[in-house]
Amino acid sequence: SWKERLAVQVWSRTMDKKQGEEDFVEYHLYPFPPSTPPLQDVLASYQQFLSTHSRDFIWHYDPIHLVLMSPVLAAQQKDVPHIWGRSRFGENVEDEWFIVYLLYLLSLSFHVAIRIEDTDGQFLLIEAALALPKWIRPETAENRVWIKSGILHIIPPPRNPAQLASLPTHLSVEKALFILCPPTAASITGIVTRADESIQAILNERIEGYPSKATAGIHKVRCLLPVSVAQILRAKPQFVAYAIRAFYYRDMDGMNMSSQMKKFSPDYSSKTSMCMTTVVLTRCLYAQLVYQQFHAPKAFSLPPPSHPDFKAAEIGMKITCGMEIAYQSSAKYGSHDEDFTVHAYPFEIDAAWREFKKNITGLGFFQAEIEGSQEYRRREQLAKEQFISLQNEAKQTSHDVERVLATTVDRILADESVHADAFVKLCKDELVADDDESWLFVSAEQLGTIFAQKQQELERFEKQRKEAKQTRLDYDSTASPSQMSLPNFDQLVGQMKSFVSNVSSYEGAELPHHTGVDVDVDNLPFDPDLFLNIMQSSLGFTAKSGAESLSADSGHLSDSSDDHSSADDYAHHKDEDEDKIEDAVGNIDLSQLKQVMQQMDAELLTDTTLGADFERCRPNSKETVLDPSNRASRSPTHDDNDDDDDEFPPVDVDVNLLQSMFASLSGPTDVPSPLFQILEAMQHNKNNM
Repeated sequence: SWKERLAVQVWSRTMDKKQGEEDFVEYHLYPFPPSTPPLQDVLASYQQFLSTHSRDFIWHYDPIHLVLMSPVLAAQQKDVPHIWGRSRFGENVEDEWFIVYLLYLLSLSFHVAIRIEDTDGQFLLIEAALALPKWIRPETAENRVWIKSGILHIIPPPRNPAQLASLPTHLSVEKALFILCPPTAASITGIVTRADESIQAILNERIEGYPSKATAGIHKVRCLLPVSVAQILRAKPQFVAYAIRAFYYRDMDGMNMSSQMKKFSPDYSSKTSMCMTTVVLTRCLYAQLVYQQFHAPKAFSLPPPSHPDFKAAEIGMKITCGMEIAYQSSAKYGSHDEDFTVHAYPFEIDAAWREFKKNITGLGFFQAEIEGSQEYRRREQLAKEQFISLQNEAKQTSHDVERVLATTVDRILADESVHADAFVKLCKDELVADDDESWLFVSAEQLGTIFAQKQQELERFEKQRKEAKQTRLDYDSTASPSQMSLPNFDQLVGQMKSFVSNVSSYEGAELPHHTGVDVDVDNLPFDPDLFLNIMQSSLGFTAKSGAESLSADSGHLSDSSDDHSSADDYAHHKDEDEDKIEDAVGNIDLSQLKQVMQQMDAELLTDTTLGADFERCRPNSKETVLDPSNRASRSPTHDDNDDDDDEFPPVDVDVNLLQSMFASLSGPTDVPSPLFQILEAMQHNKNNM
């Protein structure tokens, strides 16, 4: 029903917003060829590989984790079935780049194409922003940035209309995979996708040093913990991250949980209830613990600050409170092995449900029904059922460890093979000294060094930009404008005239033959005033009115040096057609016809917006903007119709032509303009001669 579809849409928005509150990185893996082996087997191979290369690493938030994307979900997202994952990295951006390193490593060992994004979008491109080509923007980079065989690939946009079929402007995942990983040798497109070496160098420098760089961010510290908490951290070292985050981001409910300590209440009366152990965590997590001001609940008894074990007891207290909050928050969802039900789900305290209900209310799901009425309760029950259905589906495809933490903790503590006395002795024997904390404090010199490194990068980029600009200026200064630009523009315009007058076949337009003059279209110096004068003189523009320009020699675009045979044929047939037309209309009164045309022009200009679409000659004058020197040479016949021309000045053909050319060349850069395609094709034709 429409209500269920509405609930699904709102749930999607709610989950997106919920994910948007956390910094996360999302990765999609597409094995190729996609037929064999089955995705489930490929997933197992990938998981084993990633686990091997990230073993004993403590993640700040979520570990890298892969799941299958079902065909139904893939179809909804206009994607293909593949393997994907999402990991929250929170405040520790190094976790994100460690994931990038692992995916680079994976692409070297398996036939897989990978795309990766985070909450900021294409963060790989952001990292290499100073080296990117100009056409790359957020709206043009979708599905174009990939990792394959340990190399970054950027699928380029189409450079001419002929490439639109094989390289569409809006690229789908399926089409991108076809370009990156052609299924057969016959389907190889020949499109170069390897990113520029400057981009590769920046990204390689960023992930250089892993995995040793990742382990360098680990901090070891002694903690006084309840034996139960120490057992959990020994079995699941990653759980320390969830405990610390639960403590660091505690709310009023968390404060109440930590004050009651129902699960992990410390017992200082027994030597086998508390133990001193070494805890391994990230530097970021340790900093969050150290700088978090927190008064110990009544259940804890800390030594005085001067005691040598005070720091171990204080840090242990904070971790224990965090574990209590994480456990109690997870326990409210019940066993992970069982599906959620409407009757058992804690709707009253679940923030996701409150957000879900708020959204569907805003979208009119309950319409004008009064809260508590029979129809309102019926709709609310429907919303709850849909919410629970989506929660169960998400639970099967997500890696939300925090929701299953309570179940895992109960399983660990139920292991009767662990004896408290032996465990306490084991922890004591494995104690190591605390790591140095000097990294917590950054001196002014160190901060200055960091700023200097970033400043050097910007200065290097600015230097390269200035050198490129100076190269163009040096080129401009080697010759006078007439020596440097006029021959190039004359040749360019000559080729354009040949192209326009050339006869086209059913196979498309043919480019005129090369005439021997080299034209470097990419490096042409540009002087606007000189360009206008050259275009006027080369194309034979005069200061005639628009009507006279159109009725002048209709073959003016095909005169001068065009020696193409098809142009001569075209002129011959054109003359024959004109003779036939003259015979057919020889008895028409031209003055009457001209009067009718003027009436039509007046009607179009006064009753439509057509007149505003073109630049017109100045009122009371037939002057064109291009070459005032031509005004004196105007034909005397222009004076015959001054009154009409003052009311409806003729179209200035010269100005409109140049405006159209400038507009075409200054259009969007992601898809080249038609005029640019013609100029580029002419240059390519010249290079092949």
